[in-house]
Amino acid sequence: MIDTAHIILLISLMWYILFWAMTDTSPIAHFIANFRTVRGMFGVLMVFVMAIQALKLFQLDLPSHYQNPMSIWLGVPILILGLALACWAKIVMKTNWGVPAQHDIAKQKALVTSGPFMYTRNPIYLGLLLYFIGFELALMSWLLAATIPLFILIRMAIAKEETLLRKYFGKMYAAYCKKVPQLLPI
Repeated sequence: MIDTAHIILLISLMWYILFWAMTDTSPIAHFIANFRTVRGMFGVLMVFVMAIQALKLFQLDLPSHYQNPMSIWLGVPILILGLALACWAKIVMKTNWGVPAQHDIAKQKALVTSGPFMYTRNPIYLGLLLYFIGFELALMSWLLAATIPLFILIRMAIAKEETLLRKYFGKMYAAYCKKVPQLLPI
C-alpha cells in the first residue's frame, strides 16, 4: 500500500517530468543529446529509480532502527524548495535554456542574471540537487549516498558550462562571477 509520503513524492516527480517536458523547446532532441553522456544517463537512471521508489515497487530504505518519521517532515520541504528553485530558474531562462553543459550561441544570446540567478549562478543544478536530497531523505533511502556522485557530475557540468560562458560572454561573465556564488549562496 502506498502511503501519503510516497504519493507526495510521486506527484512531485510527475510534476518535475511534466514541467521539464512542457517547458523544453525540443524535449526529444535534448533527451537524446543528454542520454549520450554519462551525466545524462545517470540523470535518466536517477529519475527512473526515483519513480520506482515512489511507486514502492522496491525498497531501498535504511533499516527500521535508523529510520525517523521526522525524515518526511525534513525531506519534503527540501524537495519542494529544490523543485521550486529549478522550475523558477527554467522559467526565467526562457529561450536561453539549452542542453546542459553545451552552449548554442545562436539560441542562447543573453547572459541570464535575474531571478534566482541573482543568488546562485546555477539555480537549476542546485534545485535538482536539493530535490534529490529531499526525495531520498523523505524515504530514508540508501540512495541518499548517490548525492555524492550526483554532486560530482553537477560540478563537472558546471565547469564545462562556465568555460563556455567565459568564452562567449567574457568580461560580463567574469563580473557576474565576482558578484554571485557558483552554487550555494553562502
